[in-house]
Amino acid sequence: SMPDMITIIVGGAALAVGLLLGILMGISIRKRVAEAKIGSAEVEAKRLLDESSKQAETRKKEALLEAKEEILRQRNGVHPAAAGYNQMGDTYYAFMKYILAQGDPKTAVKAPAKKVPVKAVKAPVKKASAKAVKAPVKKAPAKAKTVKVKK
Repeated sequence: SMPDMITIIVGGAALAVGLLLGILMGISIRKRVAEAKIGSAEVEAKRLLDESSKQAETRKKEALLEAKEEILRQRNGVHPAAAGYNQMGDTYYAFMKYILAQGDPKTAVKAPAKKVPVKAVKAPVKKASAKAVKAPVKKAPAKAKTVKVKK
């Protein structure tokens, strides 16, 4: 019968159209989900790149700052010249000598007394003029006196 045949054809056509629409909608939905995933992955990748570039910039600035501090430490040494080290050694020696002299007299190291010769000082002799009378000049003693000096 004819009406049954039409019903089967219309039903089959509806089924084919429905199936075709379902496939097209499935493809469309799948495409949107994939694009969303790709978009979020791109956003995440961009965020990671930005974050890593900020970290790299921060590390670069820290390394530069450390290098500058090291240069300043090297330039601002106490005495970079050999004379400066000698000066430091002399100062330390004088300080230790002072400390030892201030300490317990029984344990303090005493420097030996040196004999320093004291030279007689001659008074300047003025040239006598024709009118002036020559005064006798005292001669210095033959042997110089010695005086003990403690350091």
